[in-house]
Amino acid sequence: MTTALTGKRVYDPTVREWLGKWLANEKSAVSDATLTRYRQVVADFLSGIGPVANQRFEAVTSEHTAKTNSTQRNRTIGFIDRS
Repeated sequence: MTTALTGKRVYDPTVREWLGKWLANEKSAVSDATLTRYRQVVADFLSGIGPVANQRFEAVTSEHTAKTNSTQRNRTIGFIDRS
């Protein structure tokens, strides 16, 4: 995407690109354990939204987030409930 006024490319990332950049920025700001958790949450989210991960954020719907929240909740319950 370019702007009509300047002709310069506007940063318009896909969901996957944006989250990858966000993780890279967080690397120096959080502990290794937190970064590992963030990476897992991002991986689960991207997996949950499927091909939409390669589109802009506008393509993500509330149904996508509900589905991934449910998957993450089940993963967390399984992690906590290890008897």
